Amino acid sequence: LPQDQRQHVRMLSNNVVSLETLFMENVTKGDCGTKNVTLKKDDVTQIIPLHYLPPTSPDEGSTISISTDESTILNTLLRHSHDPKLRKDVYMEYNKSIASNLDV
Repeated sequence: LPQDQRQHVRMLSNNVVSLETLFMENVTKGDCGTKNVTLKKDDVTQIIPLHYLPPTSPDEGSTISISTDESTILNTLLRHSHDPKLRKDVYMEYNKSIASNLDV
């Protein structure tokens, strides 16, 4: 690449790295607000037995609410679910719970 294009690629790369760093710092600082992620109970219980999950109220029916404070459960769902929609929902809701990352 010509020198000016290489400089532009370096600048873009540096911007991406700084955004990734800021995003991860926000995650590791633990300044996330608590939110509930509502998921289909059947999808969750295929991966995690019901007795390991937080208690649910009878009015929740076929859904289950998991607090973003329950990172072990959410990470297990991300790691072991074969359903891409479930993984996406968990990932998006968990990362949206960190308000400072919405601007990143």
